Amino acid sequence: MRTFWLSVIFFFSTLAFILSSSDFITKIIAQYRYETENILGSSKYRYGDMYGLCYLPYAKQASLTKEKTVIIPNICPTPRFINLYSICDSYLWEYVKSDPVFCGVKKYQFVRYGFNETMDVHLDTTQTNIMLLESVERNIRFVSFENYTNQVRFINTAGPGSSGDKETSGGFASFSGFIAEQINNLHGNLYNEKINQNLEFNLFDYYFFNPLKEMKARLIYSLFGRLNKEVTLIKGYPNLFLNETVDPASQNSSFNPVTDNELNSITGVLDTLYKYYRGKGFDEVYFFIPPNPVSIVAPNYSTYNDIVRRIEHHPRLIMPMIDIYDVFDTIRCPVYQVNDSHWNANGFNLWINTFNEYLKKIPKKN
Repeated sequence: MRTFWLSVIFFFSTLAFILSSSDFITKIIAQYRYETENILGSSKYRYGDMYGLCYLPYAKQASLTKEKTVIIPNICPTPRFINLYSICDSYLWEYVKSDPVFCGVKKYQFVRYGFNETMDVHLDTTQTNIMLLESVERNIRFVSFENYTNQVRFINTAGPGSSGDKETSGGFASFSGFIAEQINNLHGNLYNEKINQNLEFNLFDYYFFNPLKEMKARLIYSLFGRLNKEVTLIKGYPNLFLNETVDPASQNSSFNPVTDNELNSITGVLDTLYKYYRGKGFDEVYFFIPPNPVSIVAPNYSTYNDIVRRIEHHPRLIMPMIDIYDVFDTIRCPVYQVNDSHWNANGFNLWINTFNEYLKKIPKKN
């Protein structure tokens, strides 16, 4: 009997290690577990991503009535003649899946930034084509040309509705790239830096463990004032913040100094992206930077580096920016969830209506 149970434990331990060694397989499993409400479900994001990191009970309670995003776009009389494409992170793709919320947009297509996805772009030259690029404030210092071009594959335009020919490299280059990708995937699975994180998710991130996690989190915070190292509380505010956005020593932080030379470099990349996509046939390109929650909720926690406005108002910048910082900075209602690193319905609606004002000004092609 003892041998049997040891064999069972060995089998499931080996299976968990194999599954957790592959980010691809883990993502497939995670997608199911994030959506299901049965005993195998995960609460990592169901009650807010900050709750899923620290399991403070008050944060879960605050999100039991987690608001569904109610999109209330301002009235838009503009005919739908725009094809909108976007490379965006979860500030957009978690909230927008279709085009009706965008003023004048007939077709909306997006790719999730940083995911193993490719967006095929076939520009219809009879329509107005817009590219919308986005990066949350904590990542803007790491913006690169490759980040916003390697997930887009252009299809040569031979006229409206034509399938065209895909832009491809030579056969040998494609084959070499395929071999290199397989070697890289093999190396990644054998030496996966996220193995511990994946193992924790596959072994312990289940609903029935939540009461134990909450009890532990409350006890440790009450006795020692300690939270998960990725989460920070600021006295006087209910919000849970990503520590990397608060810690002045982190480059992701709103309070880490940014030099003028670095700003020049960032805006140089944005301008290169603008010229690239205009050269590919887009009629207009926009970029926007959702502020870190702490930049709006508690900007006086330390010396704010003001990176968003410094980029948006850079004297040499040619990339059109969707200015949302000033809108959030003057509004008198909460625009971020207290238990999550993303905006709430108020924040999203403010953004979508701000962007629609830009779209209304785009002229229709003759």
